[in-house]
Amino acid sequence: MQRLRQLVHDYYRARRSNRQPPWTTLPLADRDARSMAATHLWDVACGLHQDRNERQAYTRAINILHEHLSTLVQQRFPDARLGVYGSCLSDLSLGKSSDVDLSLDFKRARKVKDQFEIGKCPVQRYESEMKSLVYAVCRTMERRKHEFRAMQPVTRARVPVIKGTYLGANNPYTVDGSIDFDVCFLNDIAVVNSSLLREYSIVDDRVKALMIAVKRWAKAFGICSSQHNTLSSYAWMNLVIFYLQNVGFVPNLQSPELAQAAGISRDPRNEWHDVNNLDTFYLKWEDVSSVWQRAPAMESVSVTSLLYGFFRFYVVEYPSILTVSIKLGRDTFLPKTVFRKSSLGFWCIEDPFETYDTHCPHDLAITAGVGGVREITYRLAQAEQYLGAKLRLLAEDTSIPPPKRLWPSPPVAKKPRKKK
Repeated sequence: MQRLRQLVHDYYRARRSNRQPPWTTLPLADRDARSMAATHLWDVACGLHQDRNERQAYTRAINILHEHLSTLVQQRFPDARLGVYGSCLSDLSLGKSSDVDLSLDFKRARKVKDQFEIGKCPVQRYESEMKSLVYAVCRTMERRKHEFRAMQPVTRARVPVIKGTYLGANNPYTVDGSIDFDVCFLNDIAVVNSSLLREYSIVDDRVKALMIAVKRWAKAFGICSSQHNTLSSYAWMNLVIFYLQNVGFVPNLQSPELAQAAGISRDPRNEWHDVNNLDTFYLKWEDVSSVWQRAPAMESVSVTSLLYGFFRFYVVEYPSILTVSIKLGRDTFLPKTVFRKSSLGFWCIEDPFETYDTHCPHDLAITAGVGGVREITYRLAQAEQYLGAKLRLLAEDTSIPPPKRLWPSPPVAKKPRKKK
């Protein structure tokens, strides 16, 4: 408690003196022109900038799937609205292993859910009606066997879903051009979550490159799965954005002050600004790019340096007794005690829309168990030490060749021994 009071005191003292709190400074590894240029070469050598043509071809495949599914579903339910979400919408997928996630919304399904939530529809009736709707949508695809395969309706999940594969997408990551997809029912909050990530990713090419690098690193070490008691990919992206907000590399796209400066406000008639009775309004980058300016020190920084800064920020700089909140950014101090449940020695990660003061507060870090927290903190510290050592060597000699990777080699799974 004493440390918390000291942090509050330091934070507001810094604001009164027009200085930033101590954790909002970026420990740049490339402080001179030669090492700065060298780290940009490391970006290229380590594959931090992806092939634009291949990514564009994959985006076209997603659009083909989206348009075709929308046409089919609307033949059965004319008012149906299908929205892409997840890494495919935010363009942060790692390739062929990613399914395309879509949210399906139409009046009949929405009415059943609303009646259930206010207690006017019993559980058995709700499950029965949702099941019939799921199968009705699934049958529209099953009838076209030359276009779809492996269709699987899942009706007993928290969010009903239809899984399948579309054969005509021209996916560049698969031999036959097929693409896997999941159609979830009434999951619009996931659509706005992914849309917000996408807006941050287009602020600068280096933002997307850093997001994908962190995602690759986390997946390589098995710490990017909420099902395995670590953090979800979405939680990691929130950590990346919050770090970039604190070092002045990206704006806060939910900032009321920035919205006022851009002359934009929440529209109560826009259903995407009020998903699930939450404030889901956010600014688009194109609307604020002319009124927001990046910190001058950030203009020429490399992705490699940003990656090192990310590791160091969460290992050394940012106190674990605080909440990570991209809705508040670096402008407001929020102790993690605002959430009733939180991990010791680990942050709370506030969902940007399901915030602590709403009817459905959501801490994205709640999925990380004790073992998961231990593994995440260890891997962050390991990566910070590894990349920090590489960059210190570069500062001494800028002619050294780029490393093969920017983080340690991931552990190799041991094959089980065969019984004799």
